[in-house]
Amino acid sequence: MNYSNIKNFNQRQFNATMKRERITVNDYYDSTKTYDVFFRMNKRGSNPNGKVRIYFSQNTPIDIGTMFVLKDDTYVVTSRDDDESDIFYTSMAVKCDTSFTVYSDTEHRYVTVPCAVKTDEYTLTNNNIISMVSGSVTVYTGDNSYS
Repeated sequence: MNYSNIKNFNQRQFNATMKRERITVNDYYDSTKTYDVFFRMNKRGSNPNGKVRIYFSQNTPIDIGTMFVLKDDTYVVTSRDDDESDIFYTSMAVKCDTSFTVYSDTEHRYVTVPCAVKTDEYTLTNNNIISMVSGSVTVYTGDNSYS
């Protein structure tokens, strides 16, 4: 079996899975922009950390920091794996569990920036000031002019 036969088989398999399981999600910042993906969860169940693995064609403009909306929940892409093949990429996305509001000087308005806060030592609630004596907080959000 040569490389082109394997690539053709992988392409057919990916296309068949995409046809069966494709979900179109909207970009958080530009609702006219959509991404066709399919999901895999750990052990085919829900992950308590709100993480999902997404699969998408290599020509899909998803990268680390891309934020998308799925069923009224916002997710931020936190990784993008190397080429699985010449056909698709996989990424991890984390469900955003809080947000912060910033003023955009260019748009002259307030913008809500969703983010995911992950830590075992600190709980963040909306509209609170973060004060820490020791410990750490990890915040995931998109890399853009707002954040």
